[in-house]
Amino acid sequence: MDGHQYYYSVDLLNGIRTEIAPADHSAVLRFTFPDGQSTARGGKA
Repeated sequence: MDGHQYYYSVDLLNGIRTEIAPADHSAVLRFTFPDGQSTARGGKA
């Protein structure tokens, strides 16, 4: 877990890293998946 005034991140047990940074009327989120793990859920690509 890493946190600063305008940045927060967590490494989940399944290997996914989540990051968030606030903006004036929104937020920026980033999800980083381990190599070989699909980011799609359900359905065929």
